[in-house]
Amino acid sequence: MPKLIKDLFAIDVRTLALFRIGLGVLLLADLVGRSFDLVAFYTDRGVLPRAVYLAEFAHSYTWSIHLLNGQWWWQAVLFLLAGVCALCLLFGYHTRKMTVISWFFLTSLQYRNPMILQGGDALLRMLLFWAMFLPLGAYYSVDAALQKQPHTERFILSWGTVAILVQVGIVYWFTTALKQGIQWIPDGTAVYYALMIDQFVTPFGLWLRQFPLVMQGLTYFVFALEFSALWLLFPVVKTVRIRTVGIVLLLLMHLGFSVSLSLGLFPFVDMLAILLFVPGDFWDWIGEKLKKPGAESLRLYHDSDCGFCTKMAHIIIVFLGFSPDVSRAAQSEHYLYTLMKQHHSWIVVAPTGEVCYEFRAFVVLCRYSPLFFWLAPLLSVSFVHAIGTKSYALVRNHRSYLSRMSALFFPYQQVRFSLGIFFSGIVLMCLSLVLWWNIADMVQTTSKILPIVRATVLTLHLDQKWNMFAPYPRTDDGWYVIEGVLKDGTVVDVFHGREEQPSYEKPALVSAEYKNRYWRKYLMSLSSQQYIQRRLYYGQYLCRTWNIQATGDKQLATFRIYFFQETTKDDYRVQEPTQRQLWRHDCFSTDL
Repeated sequence: MPKLIKDLFAIDVRTLALFRIGLGVLLLADLVGRSFDLVAFYTDRGVLPRAVYLAEFAHSYTWSIHLLNGQWWWQAVLFLLAGVCALCLLFGYHTRKMTVISWFFLTSLQYRNPMILQGGDALLRMLLFWAMFLPLGAYYSVDAALQKQPHTERFILSWGTVAILVQVGIVYWFTTALKQGIQWIPDGTAVYYALMIDQFVTPFGLWLRQFPLVMQGLTYFVFALEFSALWLLFPVVKTVRIRTVGIVLLLLMHLGFSVSLSLGLFPFVDMLAILLFVPGDFWDWIGEKLKKPGAESLRLYHDSDCGFCTKMAHIIIVFLGFSPDVSRAAQSEHYLYTLMKQHHSWIVVAPTGEVCYEFRAFVVLCRYSPLFFWLAPLLSVSFVHAIGTKSYALVRNHRSYLSRMSALFFPYQQVRFSLGIFFSGIVLMCLSLVLWWNIADMVQTTSKILPIVRATVLTLHLDQKWNMFAPYPRTDDGWYVIEGVLKDGTVVDVFHGREEQPSYEKPALVSAEYKNRYWRKYLMSLSSQQYIQRRLYYGQYLCRTWNIQATGDKQLATFRIYFFQETTKDDYRVQEPTQRQLWRHDCFSTDL
């Protein structure tokens, strides 16, 4: 039984390193994507001013430092800080601290404007939450390079690994349990309905929906795969083989989602979650494939009396993919130590016996690197090599200062592998709450959950609902037209920000009408009666954004928001669109 538990719930440190890098990349991508609409979604001049949000829409457990100030500069500072932390997480610098801070920033950002959130945001938040209890910096990181005593463990088994793997299983189990519509089973029309949502569909999805039998087959495939995901990811026999099959199939499924539907980061967050199950055998196999002949005899000699030199040597060796014993103190070899002092340079001894100095030494390291061998030809180009040589000289001439800075910002430390009793208890409690919440949501009894449980879940933002295309894909769809009138009577297209008559014809690709996935989510929600109160604030935002760039008679006076709603029928037909007026707005009315 202990071996089975290890096979099912232990995670290879190399897999954790891949997960950490992916997490950092997704956090940065999310921040960059949101930053283009920083004013629109996160300031008092946007679609949801703080006073309105707190008075009308927030619940008693809402917290967000993004709500402390409604100015753009405050949001920009928070975005910048979150980006720095995500970058540090990516490289594994003070990894545990950066994971905690990144979770705090992400959660705060998401709950400044929940209306633009989707399932991918919830999963990213949960992965980051459980990541706080994992040694993400144990391998291929700055932290790993600066360990006092390198760890030899290859697998991590703790309540943290159990929790994050179970969380992934929860996603697939409950999304399948909630898919109760006949469109999934027995009809097999769910993929057809999903691809008929024009606000999501991509050009490839448009092409694909001309093949009914293919869509029916894909429906059964998706349902069967999600239903069996729990058994594929947690097999009690032949764990590595079956899990590998599951990983490949699930990755292909999410790749299919990403090319067929505009879902933002959602498929990529799902794919990152799946990669947590990558077994150690894969890394052993890929390591053998990437190993360069003779690389085991490569040596880097550094000045052990220079703290900066020693630390940088360790960091470079780790990130180029070599084993730690490649880096050695030059003082251990009298001849090489003499050469180092003569050339005032680190030394790399190539497998051929060639002794290299300065930037040339780095080029040789790259040549034998299993990861960055492709850089060596580029770095050997004359002008690139000249820049590298001058850069090395600049660093060498400031070794004393850099040693002081490295002592301050790059101290030696030890990556903590074990959670300890206290944090193990915290993880176990949170995992129990997550399971409780998902079960209650499935049977629609979340409102009856004990107050203390509800308060804990909502305060930590562990609440989640995996109902993408469940119980079946939506059948209503449509597109927006916003017809405005300027002070001089000119009719304009407010939705596209153009001084021309708006077109009422259906766009060739409706999904391309939205600036990004955040606006898509916001406007798809705005067409629902559930969000009728928020149309006023969208109207005020449209007035501000138009009139801040216009003067006199060219200012926007009034506009009407129309939504042309289509309903997808069950016989591969679409009902004629119905024109709905969602809102009428007067930009200069004192009643608004």
